[in-house]
Amino acid sequence: MNKRLVCLCMFFAIGIPLSAQTKTALATSQTKMSPYVEPVAAGAYCEYVRGVADSQAAPLLAPVLFGSIGNSTAELLPSNLSDATVVANRTRFLTGGSFSVGNVQRAFALKRVARADCEQYKVTAGLEAFIQDNNEALTSNALEARAQVLREALPHSEEILSRTGKSVEAHSATVQEHHGMQLRRDELLQILEQTDSDMGKAARSESLAMFSLQELLEKEVVLRSRQEVEEGRMRKAGAWEFSVRAGYQRILGAPQTQPFFGTATLSFDLGRLWQAKAEKRASEGFHHWVQEDPVGPSERSFMLLQHFRAIQKAESQRLRETNALLEDLEQRLESVRQVTDRRAESYADYVWFDYIKVKAEHAFLAAHLKDLSIVTGDSQQ
Repeated sequence: MNKRLVCLCMFFAIGIPLSAQTKTALATSQTKMSPYVEPVAAGAYCEYVRGVADSQAAPLLAPVLFGSIGNSTAELLPSNLSDATVVANRTRFLTGGSFSVGNVQRAFALKRVARADCEQYKVTAGLEAFIQDNNEALTSNALEARAQVLREALPHSEEILSRTGKSVEAHSATVQEHHGMQLRRDELLQILEQTDSDMGKAARSESLAMFSLQELLEKEVVLRSRQEVEEGRMRKAGAWEFSVRAGYQRILGAPQTQPFFGTATLSFDLGRLWQAKAEKRASEGFHHWVQEDPVGPSERSFMLLQHFRAIQKAESQRLRETNALLEDLEQRLESVRQVTDRRAESYADYVWFDYIKVKAEHAFLAAHLKDLSIVTGDSQQ
């Protein structure tokens, strides 16, 4: 008994933390999913189209019940049968059910079209959201990298301004020199203010994680083609028809040895013979329309992708240039700081402000290129 109790305790001690870790990992993976991959509106749209498809398919998948009552004259010619045997002019009651295999094909075709429409809309909505969020081609990580460099530099800029002010009071520096330092400090503040302002219209870098615009565009083309194929299959569904019909027939006032009946019917719609050419023409027209549509999300996203790649190429070149400038300015600062002359100190302060601006731009470019490489699917140059 004690051994069983110990085993149960060990099981719960090990199992519960593992379960919690699993849930945490799943929650983390869901949190990290880009909103462009699973747009919020797509869930509601998928519920709508699937609900409509299920509603349309329900009558097609279910058997049909029927019933009728009436009077018919089956024997139009004279008959040698007795009046009790003749069924003409007698009330008949008929009830039963029928089921169509062709309707089943149409129902499943409707559901496949709905699924294809849902998957295609997810990509289209993601592209639309991406276009709206990225017209400025700015990312939060890039702006934050620039802002961080500027914020870290502001205290030292205040020290330079305070030191220059004291030098003016001691008549070892001119008022123009102090004013020049103020202008350079204010320039850093303006750049930081503009960076904070741009943050509101920049795309969140975490939203771009595990997201490739190139892959999404390729997926959109595949899914739109798949949707067109499923719609074509739905139009052709049910050309071959097999149906069964069974029921009970009661003729009032007449003897019946077998009141039950059943039939099976196989049919083919000759219109299917003319569908092949029409479907081929529709498919060719669809693909041509998708490629030439100037206002479609895929075309606009492709143009945006080309724009991003142009920015990526230009910023890669600029990153190399700022890297060379940083090395040059660092060497200048190092050499000037070894001189204790007041003019050398003033020159070092001027160089430091230039160094901070280049450093902030370099940090922005490095982070921005990293984000762009994720979006475009290209390796960072």
